[in-house]
Amino acid sequence: MNSQFRLLVVSFYFPPYKRVGGRRWAKHLKYLHRDGIHFKVLAGDFSNMTSPWDKDITDYKGHISRIPINDLRPYFKKSLPTNLFQKIRWKISLALWTIIKGTSKHDLSDVSRNYHTAFLQKVKLLIDSHQISTIVLSVGPYDYSQLLIRLRTLYPALGLYIDFRDPWKNNYDPLTERIKKNELIKKHKVLDAVDGIITVNQELVDYYKHFNPKKNIILLPHAFDPEDIPDLPPVDKNKGTIKLCYGGSLYSGNEGL
Repeated sequence: MNSQFRLLVVSFYFPPYKRVGGRRWAKHLKYLHRDGIHFKVLAGDFSNMTSPWDKDITDYKGHISRIPINDLRPYFKKSLPTNLFQKIRWKISLALWTIIKGTSKHDLSDVSRNYHTAFLQKVKLLIDSHQISTIVLSVGPYDYSQLLIRLRTLYPALGLYIDFRDPWKNNYDPLTERIKKNELIKKHKVLDAVDGIITVNQELVDYYKHFNPKKNIILLPHAFDPEDIPDLPPVDKNKGTIKLCYGGSLYSGNEGL
């Protein structure tokens, strides 16, 4: 490895964030750290949570910087009402959200939408203080990835890569045509700014080649961690079928991928 290679991984979700979005780079960096690779991490601060992957970041906790994150979700998405007052508040929140969402050109469900400046300022400090040569920014959420456009202008020689776990804007909230158009513009600007795209499977490689055929696309599957596999007795193939459990999420609308 080039001694000048100094990596910064930017991942909005990262342990102790409790859902699966924080797992990917926590696992990859666990083994990069063991291999002696120099890196820093910039992530959202979810210190009020606990994660199944907290133990994976223990050895390199000192490499992680955090950005404070506030819960930007409207009231009706945070909890279910249990009394009359809460039910009224819940319905008002839903009605206001529906009106605002219908008139906005931005995806208001993207939790990173108000964090461009905070992440950009911290990224600049890390670049300058640690001689960072390469940045990998992982999405989703997606909106904060626009800081890569600004970084391309500020640091022309910096290696910039965006890491996708899913297609851009794979969420459960239907988007208006106005928002879809604006998201497409954002996507093209971000993809034009980066040196390459990293993604998790061949289907997504093909998906992103469609948007920019000349862009360098790197296939990097999710980390397989043998330390997560318990010791089990050998399977007797003569004793019937083997039941396998798929532990991921099946997203709707991906039939064409």
